[in-house]
Amino acid sequence: MFSVIITTYNLEAQIIDCLLSIMPQLSETDELIVIDDCSNDQTFEVTKSLLANYPRVVSACFSNEQNKGPSYSRNKGLMMARMDWVMFVDGDDTVSPNLFFELKSIIRRNEKCDYIAAGLKTIATNKDSHYVRNRTRHVITDQVLKTNETLKKYVPEYHRVPYDRFDFTHCWGRLYNRKILVEHGINFDEDINQAEDILFNFDYLAHSHYLYFSSYAYYHQHISHNARLSAQLGTNSEYLQTMTRTAFRIFNRTSKYCQFQNPRLKKQTMRQFIAQLLSLGLYRTYFVYKRYYNLKRLQTIMMAPQRKYFNYLKYRRNNSILFFLILYTDTLQIYLGLKKIFNSK
Repeated sequence: MFSVIITTYNLEAQIIDCLLSIMPQLSETDELIVIDDCSNDQTFEVTKSLLANYPRVVSACFSNEQNKGPSYSRNKGLMMARMDWVMFVDGDDTVSPNLFFELKSIIRRNEKCDYIAAGLKTIATNKDSHYVRNRTRHVITDQVLKTNETLKKYVPEYHRVPYDRFDFTHCWGRLYNRKILVEHGINFDEDINQAEDILFNFDYLAHSHYLYFSSYAYYHQHISHNARLSAQLGTNSEYLQTMTRTAFRIFNRTSKYCQFQNPRLKKQTMRQFIAQLLSLGLYRTYFVYKRYYNLKRLQTIMMAPQRKYFNYLKYRRNNSILFFLILYTDTLQIYLGLKKIFNSK
């Protein structure tokens, strides 16, 4: 039935909660594949020990010889998967006790669906704060939807406010039909470690006919100031260049669902879309490494529409006006060129 692929890296404490939330739900018709991305703590040993306690579940644990990133690890898990449905889980997340029972029920009731997403709950913690929030979907939930028609309504708004519209951005907590993945050679781009799941989703959705979103928050995304890889990527010196190229690819994947009135409007939409994707990485870098992971500020960002987010960021982050001028105009390439020259001196 299910091939559950868990990817983990240096999550010795979190992987215990993750596995304990999943393993009791799986049966002999499911399989669990854990890919440890060369952790330097006891993550691999802890995982193997826990898996041994559930012999009725077909499971396997592998460790990469060197740190390869989430895309490589997920692709490795995909190569080993043998069941009809594939689900990805991050090693620092958990699921509700009835997730897989409900997913089986959804599949039985809606046999034509080939893309099924669980509801999402975000749980954020640090030494000073804690909050839990059920994430609101922007597509119709608990109902079978035609994929192409849904995306035609969804994508134009996604281009405008990409981080407010997250329904098709993450790969975890949803089911993919393995037959579609295999027949069309769909996998993760191993050259990128951020937004790789967005590209994966839209590659898959191009071959999907019907989809289903559950309204109940079965998947629990855990955020802390030092755990999630996505909160750290903005520190990479090549972040702007890599993310710009990735955002351009995402826009090209999704623009076929839009009807632009003219090329000028398409170009303007593309530039703003790229700018917004870049800005969140810069925000994460600033608050994670320059100050601290302020959960109250993060909650403001997550709950506000994208326009309010930009206004918030503009007046509360050092040098933000410079970044806005760079990202919203054609001076991005000039900035990257000057940055490269000064870094080489």
